[in-house]
Amino acid sequence: MKKTSALLLIPILLIAMLLTSCGDYRKETIGLSMAGTGDWSHQLYEEVKIACMQYPGVRLKVTNAYESHDLQERQIDSLIDAHVDAIILAPHDYDGYEHVLRRAKDAGIPVILVDRKVKSDDYTAYIGRDDERIGYMMGKYIALQRKGKPTNIVEMNGLPRTSPAMDRAKGFHKAIAQYPNLHIVGTAAQSWQPDSVRAQAIQFLATHPNLHIDCVYGHNDDNAMIMRDVINQTGRYPGVKYYGIDGLPRKGCGLTMVRQGKLEATVICPTRGFLVVEEVMRILDGKPYKRITDLSTSIVDRSNIDVVGTQTILMEDQMKMVSKQNNLIMRFYDKYKSIHVYMVLNAVILLLVIFSFFIVHRMNKLNRKLKEKELTLRLDHILQRSLIDGDISMPEDTLFNDAETHIMKALFLAVSKHIDDPRLNAKMIADEIGVTPKQVNEAVEKLTDRSVEELIAFVRQYAKKKNIKFNFK
Repeated sequence: MKKTSALLLIPILLIAMLLTSCGDYRKETIGLSMAGTGDWSHQLYEEVKIACMQYPGVRLKVTNAYESHDLQERQIDSLIDAHVDAIILAPHDYDGYEHVLRRAKDAGIPVILVDRKVKSDDYTAYIGRDDERIGYMMGKYIALQRKGKPTNIVEMNGLPRTSPAMDRAKGFHKAIAQYPNLHIVGTAAQSWQPDSVRAQAIQFLATHPNLHIDCVYGHNDDNAMIMRDVINQTGRYPGVKYYGIDGLPRKGCGLTMVRQGKLEATVICPTRGFLVVEEVMRILDGKPYKRITDLSTSIVDRSNIDVVGTQTILMEDQMKMVSKQNNLIMRFYDKYKSIHVYMVLNAVILLLVIFSFFIVHRMNKLNRKLKEKELTLRLDHILQRSLIDGDISMPEDTLFNDAETHIMKALFLAVSKHIDDPRLNAKMIADEIGVTPKQVNEAVEKLTDRSVEELIAFVRQYAKKKNIKFNFK
């Protein structure tokens, strides 16, 4: 019986294994809230998208505020209402996110800040660089390059309400304050939007036609390069040096400008989208994570552009290969999911059919045995009544020539004779019948599918229920 029960469990276990194998991949939605569409934002998006491809079943939901704080707040609200599992937030401003961050926290949705900081402390983690340190690095670099020569600097600020603009200005001003030869003679922009920066640069030069300019410091590479284009169109201000921040590897961005000699130097501001997604997964899995991750930065100029450029090209090639591989994997994965579902369904149906046939066969077999036992009992009863009434007569050796009947009768009588003895066991029954204890155990198990102890307990219960009195001397 035990062996049969184990066999019955096999189809059930197989079905359970097949069904659970269908869901062995993650099923999460990550919201990516972008503040704008600049080169840095595009680079971050590409990295996050590729990183999410490493996790089959993870869906990326992207929103872009196009430099509108109000729009970004509404978009974050919509991500919370959609019950995303986590939000990667590249905020537009420093202020004004208290409401949505509190909502996300109350909803149990972790928020990972990237690129820019916010005034509220209700975020889960921050991954970015120290913008004040970047500004300070660039101020020190320009001071070393100028070697004490009087220097007029035009600062191309970013949007004043954003943490990069505030911190890069703060760090830069702190650095050049140590050098009396360095002077900021004007601020020509207060925006990240190229069209707005260009308009402000043109207006600044028109207002200061005779201003002597030695250096332009841009809060990002785009701002510095826009001022370069505007200055070149005027035909004035010869010999100006341009310095930026971001150092992106993409075509037309900071590293390319350094290589071409259009920028004297830039500071690399890593996007690290892969690291951001890894951190999100750690948070969702309940694993330890760093709340504040400061990314390392470095200045790139013509002295190290070849090394950095080579590394960048290799990284870009790797990203392209990873992207192609992920696209192939996702296509294969989509096909695999369909095939896998069909395979599981067919396997389940096949197992159910096999299981059904097994159950029907077992039931038929048990039914036949029950009918045989019922018929045997009826015949035994008729035989006993006929012997008692004298309708038939049978020789003693013929009456008990059936071995099973003889053994069962002997066992029953032996148990009945000592039914009130608590010491009753297989040996006492064996001594009563005249066989060995081993033969008693084998006979009881074969005929009753019980142990000797179970048979003794059954006969005692049966005798008590039927109120049988035994009169053995």
